[in-house]
Amino acid sequence: MRHIPEKLTAAKLRAISFLLEDKDVKDAAKHAKVGRASLYRWMKDPLFQQRLQDSREILFFEGLDRLKGAMAKAARTLIKLLSSSDEGQQRLAAKTILDYGLKGFELKNLEERLVRLEEQLERSSSYKS
Repeated sequence: MRHIPEKLTAAKLRAISFLLEDKDVKDAAKHAKVGRASLYRWMKDPLFQQRLQDSREILFFEGLDRLKGAMAKAARTLIKLLSSSDEGQQRLAAKTILDYGLKGFELKNLEERLVRLEEQLERSSSYKS
């Protein structure tokens, strides 16, 4: 995220807040108590666009952090379900654990291969120089 030194008006900041919450521009304009035409005009302004994008990124990463925090609890729940008296629950929990375990293994494997390829590329590039 870039630091934006210029300031936006309170109305523009309020509009950004509602753009993050509402489904469409019409609702955001209504809730922010600004005209739809004004909001559309503001949305063409680079400073407004950047602040809106920065705000979206902040919300996105805050959401990811919350999900990361819940992963341990979700894993414990799946592990408990392996001992459920309901065989359907057991099977679903086992499948979920195996599926995500395999995905994790594949991602780790791809990451390691990518690192090796990047190292080879770097060595061959520096060798040619």
